[in-house]
Amino acid sequence: MESCYKCEVPENRAFLFEVVHPEGIKKVCRKCSFIENFPMIRKKLANDESDRHEIIRTHSKETQPFVKKPSDEEVSLRNLVESNFKKNFNEDLSLKNSLVDNFHWIVMRARRMKHLTQAHLAKELKEPEITIQTIEKGFIPEKSKELITKLEIYLGINIRKKKEPLRKKDEIDFDTLKYLSAADLEEMEEK
Repeated sequence: MESCYKCEVPENRAFLFEVVHPEGIKKVCRKCSFIENFPMIRKKLANDESDRHEIIRTHSKETQPFVKKPSDEEVSLRNLVESNFKKNFNEDLSLKNSLVDNFHWIVMRARRMKHLTQAHLAKELKEPEITIQTIEKGFIPEKSKELITKLEIYLGINIRKKKEPLRKKDEIDFDTLKYLSAADLEEMEEK
C-alpha cells in the first residue's frame, strides 16, 4: 500500500496525488500538496467515450454559467431587423458633417473603455445592434439625431462639432481691427 512521502498517511485514509519532486515523481496527500506546492501530474479521468462526454458537458456548464443561448424567435427577429435595416439604409450626410472627424473611433474607444460589446451597448440604448455596428464603421443612418444624443450621454463623449456663435453683419470684430490701416477704415466707411 502506498502512502504520502511527507506525512506517510496511507492511501486508504487519504487520496494521493502524483507530483513532480526534485528527486522524481512522488505521491502526496492533499494537505501536503498545498504545503509543498509541487506541480501535480494530471491523469485521464475516464477511458470510455460516455464518461468523457459527461466530463466535457459538466465542465462547459461550469465555465460558462451566464451564457444564454438565444431562442429561435430572437434569432429570427434579429435577422429580420438587420435585413430591413440594410434594405432601407440611407446615410444622413448633413448629420455626418456636423460630427467631428473620425467620430466612429471615439465611439468605439469609449465603448471599449466601458468594457461593452456592440450587442450590450445596443441593448442598453434600446437600438438594434446593426446600428451600433454601422456607426462604428463611420456611417450615420437617417434620422439618427436621437441615437447620437443617446451615445453621447451613455458613453460620456462629445462627437458633435462645436458651433461658432453667429455674428451680425453690423457687429464689429475688435480682433481684426488691430490689423486695419487707415485706408481700410475709409474703405469700410464708404461701404
